[in-house]
Amino acid sequence: MEEGDLIVLASDGLFNNMYKSAELTEILKNFKVKTNLRRGRRDLLFSLLHFQYSDHASLEDMAKTIVERSYSHSIDTSCMSPFAKQGSSALSWEFQGGKLDDITVLLAAITNYDTT
Repeated sequence: MEEGDLIVLASDGLFNNMYKSAELTEILKNFKVKTNLRRGRRDLLFSLLHFQYSDHASLEDMAKTIVERSYSHSIDTSCMSPFAKQGSSALSWEFQGGKLDDITVLLAAITNYDTT
């Protein structure tokens, strides 16, 4: 990790309703957070996108915006959410809509702490 990195931790309620690469990047760009195409580790437990945080944006405002977008998808019966897409392919029939679920988002910015 480097100074300026932004860590996004979230429950499955977020990722059941929102595509992490496209929508998360779009929201963070609106807060002037730089995105880097470099991707971090990917496995079954998590995937990490690399974001550069500047202190011009409020972490609280960003987290609220991310949760609000995911919640709006969760109650939209016509959206093609990640949950709907996976359900459609698993069940071999068209499924639309989001998934009502708890949505938790935690953002942390890596900063240099100077003790002098």
